[in-house]
Parts: sequence; C-alpha cells; structure tokens
Amino acid sequence: MARAAFFPTLNFAANAGYRNPDLGSLISTSSRAWSLGPSLAFSVFDGGQRRAAQADAEAALEQATLAYRQVVLTAFQEVEDNLVAASQLQDQAQALSEALVAAQRNLSLTQEQYKAGTVSYLNVVQAQTTALTAQRSLLDVQSRRVLALNLLMKNVAGAY
Repeated sequence: MARAAFFPTLNFAANAGYRNPDLGSLISTSSRAWSLGPSLAFSVFDGGQRRAAQADAEAALEQATLAYRQVVLTAFQEVEDNLVAASQLQDQAQALSEALVAAQRNLSLTQEQYKAGTVSYLNVVQAQTTALTAQRSLLDVQSRRVLALNLLMKNVAGAY
C-alpha cells in the first residue's frame, strides 16, 4: 500500500436523480439530471511523507520477517533439543536398566550368602539400597524421557 501512494488516484463517479425547484414537476422527464466522470488526483509535493510511509512499511515488513524467522528457528531448535534429549535419555535408561539387573542379581546373591551365613545382614541391606537406588534412577530417567518425548510431540504437532 505504501508504494501505491506514489501513483495517481483514478476515481469514477456516476450520479443520477431529479432536479427541479418546483416540487410538483419534480418527477417529470425534463427534471432528470445525471453526471458521469472520472477524476485523477496526484500529489505533487508531500514533504517526503510518501517516502517515509514506504520506509516505515518496508521496516515493518523486515521486522515481521525477522520475527517469523526467529520463531521458526526457535521451533527447529526446540525439536532438535528434544530429539537429542530423548535419544540421550534412552541411552541412559538402557545403561540404568542393565545396572538395575546387575543390582538385583547382586541382591539375590547377597541374600543367598546371608542364608548360608557367609555375610551379615548389613550386606543385604546395602544390596537392597543399591537395587532400590538403581530402580529409582531408572524410573527418573524414564519419566524425563517421557517428558522429552511429550515436548517433542508438542513442538512437532503444535498444541494438540
């Protein structure tokens, strides 16, 4: 629209009606009046107002373009961050799952050793603590992975 101000304005007007000073003969054919005509307007001097309006419009367009670009880049960054987080958390969950299996196997062996009388009950408690800590760590990583996947779905699919 700012560029359109540099061109002349062309208007077409048409009027039709009745015109007579005597109200009684207003509707007669001799009282009909009409006009038809174009008009052309062009501003010769505006003190730089059109150029300033065009510069403002171009600056607003540039600002909107940059804001949109930033939104798109932020969205891509969030998707990439959540993909990386989900992948890393999957690797951590796999390692913690293996650690949990080892801790549970250690607990089972320690309980057998306790039943055989070769270790004290303190060793059983320590093995239980290790197994429970491994389980809690695995659950924590799994919940963070689910959260990262949820954020990924939100970033990819929007607010749905």
